[in-house]
Amino acid sequence: HAWSAHPLKFFSSILLGVRRLSPGWDEVAFAPVVPVGVDISGVVPTPHGNIAVSVTWNGGKMEKSISLPPGIKCR
Repeated sequence: HAWSAHPLKFFSSILLGVRRLSPGWDEVAFAPVVPVGVDISGVVPTPHGNIAVSVTWNGGKMEKSISLPPGIKCR
């Protein structure tokens, strides 16, 4: 059923915070929404290559990183 696929379909945009801003994934936004204390990482496939994202918590502070393939700009 379509509703059961929702978490997987929107994992990259909701938890990882990677949203496509232009056609062809030339520009993306990066704003992860992760509960305090929950570490998360993942890969978002694009036509340019994979975008790798990780979020970790250190002393109550969010530390986030994103690795972009050539040809993608991040806001």
